[in-house]
Amino acid sequence: MFSQRKALLRRTEYLVALYVPVAVFVAVQVHGGRVLPAQVESKLVWVIAFLVFMAAVWLGLVQEFVAARRGADDARASDTRLSLSELVFMQQWCPGWIKLSYGIAAVLFAYVFAYLGHVRWSSSAPFMPSDAMGFLLLSSTFALLALPTIASASRMPGTYAERMLSHL
Repeated sequence: MFSQRKALLRRTEYLVALYVPVAVFVAVQVHGGRVLPAQVESKLVWVIAFLVFMAAVWLGLVQEFVAARRGADDARASDTRLSLSELVFMQQWCPGWIKLSYGIAAVLFAYVFAYLGHVRWSSSAPFMPSDAMGFLLLSSTFALLALPTIASASRMPGTYAERMLSHL
């Protein structure tokens, strides 16, 4: 169970919280011409590997929560959807300032699509500054969406299964 591995969750939280400002800073540097798109492109495999790790932790927590909810409530045993109240429950241990990441993610997402358009990465076309900026900002958006769930699980006492039993 991911939710009982507090050290892993705390380290993941710190890495995600560190990644976002670094990625935004590098995107600004690309925009200003101080970092070349080729320099960003050479690091994309490492960024993607980090994002896959972060997504595995995030989705592992969501899956664990759904499994705990199924075990605690027989009426919803076959339902895999999460309600808004359940999403709020998952994040009740998250500090308020981290919950601001949802608003920041929305702003970044809107900026990328309003000003940069699509992001492409292909060996047949050069990696343009807008592609580098878009990739960094979209990956930051993804990280900002995962951060509150990971932060909450790292601070939550016990596991989701234990919380479900005490919540009923």
